Amino acid sequence: MADFSRVQELLDNDPEQFRALLLELRKTQFVPHTNQRPILESDARFKVVNCGRRFGKSLTAAHLAVKKAREPNQMIWWCGPTYRVVKRGYAMILAQIPEGVLTHEPVPETSFDSGRSVVLRFKNGSRIEFHSAERPEGMLGAAVDLAIMDEAAIMPGRIWYQ
Repeated sequence: MADFSRVQELLDNDPEQFRALLLELRKTQFVPHTNQRPILESDARFKVVNCGRRFGKSLTAAHLAVKKAREPNQMIWWCGPTYRVVKRGYAMILAQIPEGVLTHEPVPETSFDSGRSVVLRFKNGSRIEFHSAERPEGMLGAAVDLAIMDEAAIMPGRIWYQ
Protein backbone atom coordinates (compact mmCIF):
# COMPACT_ATOMS: atom_id res chain seq x y z
CA MET A 1 0.00 0.00 0.00
CA ALA A 2 1.28 3.48 -0.85
CA ASP A 3 2.48 5.76 1.93
CA PHE A 4 1.00 9.22 1.44
CA SER A 5 2.27 10.66 4.74
CA ARG A 6 4.69 13.05 2.95
CA VAL A 7 1.89 14.29 0.71
CA GLN A 8 -0.36 14.81 3.72
CA GLU A 9 2.47 16.62 5.52
CA LEU A 10 2.95 18.97 2.55
CA LEU A 11 -0.79 19.64 2.45
CA ASP A 12 -0.88 20.38 6.18
CA ASN A 13 2.27 22.51 6.32
CA ASP A 14 2.31 24.32 2.97
CA PRO A 15 -1.03 24.31 1.12
CA GLU A 16 0.26 26.70 -1.56
CA GLN A 17 3.21 24.44 -2.36
CA PHE A 18 0.84 21.45 -2.40
CA ARG A 19 -1.40 23.26 -4.90
CA ALA A 20 1.62 24.15 -7.07
CA LEU A 21 2.68 20.49 -7.05
CA LEU A 22 -0.79 19.37 -8.16
CA LEU A 23 -0.83 21.95 -10.97
CA GLU A 24 2.60 20.77 -12.14
CA LEU A 25 1.48 17.14 -12.14
CA ARG A 26 -1.70 18.04 -14.03
CA LYS A 27 0.39 19.45 -16.91
CA THR A 28 1.75 16.01 -17.72
CA GLN A 29 -1.42 14.04 -16.99
CA PHE A 30 -3.38 12.61 -19.90
CA VAL A 31 -7.05 11.98 -19.15
CA PRO A 32 -8.62 9.94 -21.95
CA HIS A 33 -12.19 10.47 -23.01
CA THR A 34 -14.64 7.58 -23.22
CA ASN A 35 -13.86 6.68 -26.84
CA GLN A 36 -10.08 6.71 -26.31
CA ARG A 37 -10.21 4.19 -23.46
CA PRO A 38 -10.72 1.08 -25.65
CA ILE A 39 -7.55 2.01 -27.59
CA LEU A 40 -5.54 2.31 -24.39
CA GLU A 41 -7.00 -0.87 -22.88
CA SER A 42 -6.54 -3.03 -25.98
CA ASP A 43 -3.73 -5.58 -25.81
CA ALA A 44 -3.73 -6.05 -29.59
CA ARG A 45 -0.31 -6.09 -31.23
CA PHE A 46 -1.48 -3.70 -33.94
CA LYS A 47 -3.88 -0.89 -33.16
CA VAL A 48 -5.23 0.82 -36.25
CA VAL A 49 -7.35 3.82 -35.38
CA ASN A 50 -9.57 5.48 -37.97
CA CYS A 51 -11.34 8.44 -36.38
CA GLY A 52 -12.28 11.95 -37.34
CA ARG A 53 -10.38 15.13 -36.69
CA ARG A 54 -10.06 16.34 -33.12
CA PHE A 55 -10.61 12.82 -31.74
CA GLY A 56 -7.21 12.86 -30.05
CA LYS A 57 -5.50 10.06 -31.97
CA SER A 58 -2.06 11.66 -31.76
CA LEU A 59 -2.52 12.63 -28.13
CA THR A 60 -3.52 9.05 -27.31
CA ALA A 61 -0.53 7.72 -29.24
CA ALA A 62 1.76 10.10 -27.35
CA HIS A 63 0.38 8.74 -24.09
CA LEU A 64 1.09 5.17 -25.24
CA ALA A 65 4.65 6.13 -26.22
CA VAL A 66 5.40 7.80 -22.88
CA LYS A 67 3.84 4.89 -20.99
CA LYS A 68 6.05 2.43 -22.91
CA ALA A 69 9.11 4.61 -22.26
CA ARG A 70 8.55 4.20 -18.52
CA GLU A 71 9.63 0.57 -18.95
CA PRO A 72 13.44 0.16 -18.92
CA ASN A 73 15.43 -0.10 -22.16
CA GLN A 74 12.58 0.34 -24.65
CA MET A 75 12.99 1.58 -28.23
CA ILE A 76 10.00 3.63 -29.38
CA TRP A 77 9.58 5.27 -32.76
CA TRP A 78 7.24 8.07 -33.73
CA CYS A 79 6.88 8.11 -37.51
CA GLY A 80 4.95 10.58 -39.63
CA PRO A 81 4.60 11.33 -43.33
CA THR A 82 6.45 14.68 -42.97
CA TYR A 83 8.59 16.36 -40.35
CA ARG A 84 5.78 18.87 -39.86
CA VAL A 85 3.52 16.05 -38.64
CA VAL A 86 6.36 14.52 -36.60
CA LYS A 87 6.90 17.87 -34.85
CA ARG A 88 3.31 17.83 -33.58
CA GLY A 89 3.82 14.37 -32.11
CA TYR A 90 7.09 15.51 -30.51
CA ALA A 91 5.31 18.41 -28.82
CA MET A 92 2.53 16.11 -27.54
CA ILE A 93 5.05 13.68 -26.11
CA LEU A 94 7.07 16.44 -24.44
CA ALA A 95 3.89 17.75 -22.81
CA GLN A 96 3.35 14.36 -21.15
CA ILE A 97 6.90 13.77 -19.88
CA PRO A 98 7.47 14.80 -16.28
CA GLU A 99 10.61 16.74 -15.39
CA GLY A 100 13.71 14.82 -14.43
CA VAL A 101 13.23 11.62 -16.44
CA LEU A 102 15.30 12.57 -19.52
CA THR A 103 19.09 12.34 -19.63
CA HIS A 104 19.31 15.78 -21.29
CA GLU A 105 17.12 18.74 -22.17
CA PRO A 106 14.93 18.09 -25.23
CA VAL A 107 15.97 19.88 -28.40
CA PRO A 108 13.68 22.59 -29.76
CA GLU A 109 11.08 21.67 -32.38
CA THR A 110 13.06 23.65 -34.96
CA SER A 111 15.60 20.80 -34.97
CA PHE A 112 13.24 18.93 -37.29
CA ASP A 113 13.54 21.69 -39.88
CA SER A 114 17.12 20.67 -40.65
CA GLY A 115 16.13 17.03 -41.10
CA ARG A 116 18.23 16.05 -38.07
CA SER A 117 17.41 12.92 -36.19
CA VAL A 118 15.73 13.73 -32.88
CA VAL A 119 15.92 11.32 -29.95
CA LEU A 120 14.61 11.58 -26.41
CA ARG A 121 16.74 9.51 -24.05
CA PHE A 122 15.32 8.45 -20.71
CA LYS A 123 17.36 7.80 -17.57
CA ASN A 124 16.02 4.22 -17.49
CA GLY A 125 17.63 3.46 -20.88
CA SER A 126 14.50 3.90 -23.01
CA ARG A 127 14.52 6.05 -26.15
CA ILE A 128 11.90 7.70 -28.31
CA GLU A 129 13.12 8.41 -31.84
CA PHE A 130 11.29 10.59 -34.34
CA HIS A 131 11.32 9.70 -38.04
CA SER A 132 9.74 11.01 -41.21
CA ALA A 133 8.59 8.92 -44.16
CA GLU A 134 10.30 11.60 -46.27
CA ARG A 135 13.56 9.89 -45.26
CA PRO A 136 12.63 6.24 -44.73
CA GLU A 137 16.24 5.09 -45.02
CA GLY A 138 16.71 6.31 -41.44
CA MET A 139 14.28 3.62 -40.30
CA LEU A 140 16.12 0.62 -41.72
CA GLY A 141 17.54 -2.21 -39.64
CA ALA A 142 16.45 -1.34 -36.12
CA ALA A 143 14.24 -3.40 -33.83
CA VAL A 144 11.60 -1.44 -31.96
CA ASP A 145 9.35 -2.19 -29.02
CA LEU A 146 6.65 0.28 -30.10
CA ALA A 147 6.12 2.15 -33.35
CA ILE A 148 3.58 4.93 -33.72
CA MET A 149 2.64 5.55 -37.36
CA ASP A 150 0.98 8.96 -37.17
CA GLU A 151 -1.15 9.68 -40.26
CA ALA A 152 -0.17 6.29 -41.72
CA ALA A 153 -2.87 6.52 -44.39
CA ILE A 154 -0.90 9.17 -46.26
CA MET A 155 2.48 7.40 -46.02
CA PRO A 156 3.75 5.15 -48.80
CA GLY A 157 2.64 1.56 -48.16
CA ARG A 158 6.23 0.30 -48.11
CA ILE A 159 6.82 2.19 -44.85
CA TRP A 160 4.37 -0.10 -43.07
CA TYR A 161 5.57 -3.33 -44.68
CA GLN A 162 9.31 -2.70 -44.39
